Amino acid sequence: MSDVDLAPIKDQVYRDPRPKEHFDRFHERSRSREPDWVYDVCRILTSLYAFSFFRARGISSEKVPASGPVILAPNHFSFMDHFFVGSAIRRKVRFMAKSQLFKPPLQWIYTHGGVFPVRRGHADEEAFVTARSVLSRGGCMAMYCEGGRSRTGKLAEQPKRGIGRLALETGATVIPVAIHGSSHVRNWTRLQFPKVTIQFGEPLRWEVVRGAAVARALPTGAAAADITPQTEAVVFRFAPVRAGETVRLRMSETYTDAARYKLVGDELVWDRAFGRPANAVVLPPGWAPTNSAAPTIVSELPDGRIRLDFINPRADELAVLITARRRASGRP
Repeated sequence: MSDVDLAPIKDQVYRDPRPKEHFDRFHERSRSREPDWVYDVCRILTSLYAFSFFRARGISSEKVPASGPVILAPNHFSFMDHFFVGSAIRRKVRFMAKSQLFKPPLQWIYTHGGVFPVRRGHADEEAFVTARSVLSRGGCMAMYCEGGRSRTGKLAEQPKRGIGRLALETGATVIPVAIHGSSHVRNWTRLQFPKVTIQFGEPLRWEVVRGAAVARALPTGAAAADITPQTEAVVFRFAPVRAGETVRLRMSETYTDAARYKLVGDELVWDRAFGRPANAVVLPPGWAPTNSAAPTIVSELPDGRIRLDFINPRADELAVLITARRRASGRP
């Protein structure tokens, strides 16, 4: 079944006009209380629906730690994804959900069921404060890699950055989750009920280490001459690869050296060198490139930000200087 066979979903509102203070009470409850009997009732009812109509089946749910802080990171195709994930494991799962859902009368069910809002269209730091509170108490929460639902039934090319931030700040284990089949759940209006599979991946753990701990984390024989007490590194820990198997890792890096970013008048200047074969730069929202010192492929992401891809065919580094200006409107 292709994406043209998908039942349409209503247009999304990507900015919630309500002020931050409107959601304070929901955050306060999530920070101070656990989900109550409402969660259990909703889980029973939605699990019966998932098992009966969508033949939902969980695979490798034992990979989810039975205790301690955990972030489940599923893809997001359907409004039922929350319930598919919750039905597949025994732990109570807290959800970060778009703020537009928090309206009477359902907001009572959400708050008592352990859901907390993220204010859509805003840099909502309160949502991260609540998430850290949940994880600091050893909770399990779900956070969608792609943010909102996919309207096309296809996976997004780039994940959102919030999961990595929370994992680094809290030390929580991240469990990638693949929900297969839920892109066509919306076709229930056509009496089509696809089979849904929820598969849990290998746990991902990482930590920030500094100074001498960096040297101890290096592989045997690796050079440690440049490590100082101020040196900081992120250590990723993966399950051992068994004989005859392969593991593919896709990693991205965020450059935060303040000296490489500066405003000159009304122009943004980005100046650094790339050593990797393939590199990408994503400009801040509302900015468009005006010049690049190296050949680049320019594209626009679904959220409107501009992405520049650079290929470095050389054995050494490729110097890149980019300038950009704010766009007069939301489109280039």
